[in-house]
Amino acid sequence: DMNMKGEPIHLFSIGDSFGPIIGSDEFCPVVGSQKICTGSTTPREGTQPLYYITCGVNNTYVGDETYHFIPDVEGGILKPYICKDEPITVRPSFKLLGYFIASNCTGLNDKKYDGDFCLFHCEINFRP
Repeated sequence: DMNMKGEPIHLFSIGDSFGPIIGSDEFCPVVGSQKICTGSTTPREGTQPLYYITCGVNNTYVGDETYHFIPDVEGGILKPYICKDEPITVRPSFKLLGYFIASNCTGLNDKKYDGDFCLFHCEINFRP
């Protein structure tokens, strides 16, 4: 049912990191942060799940393509549990960010996700 209620999710970014604000408050107190896009905690018509995927230390991806880091397909077999160009022991990590129109959330691929992005910076910047 695409009519489920959910909360809005706003993704903000500054420098090499990004993170969410969940709820109707669209303000992130991080000085200089920029709102990148808005999505929802539940699926809506026209949205896709948006993932933050890491493979190894320096490989990050934000988007709706869950097979982004898989090795080349051999014999038609997909191996999403293996990270391309990484040792066989390295496994991808997936974080569902919410449901977004993926094309609205560009520019996050080289950034690190911080779930406390706006909260953490608020506490540091506004301590009495």
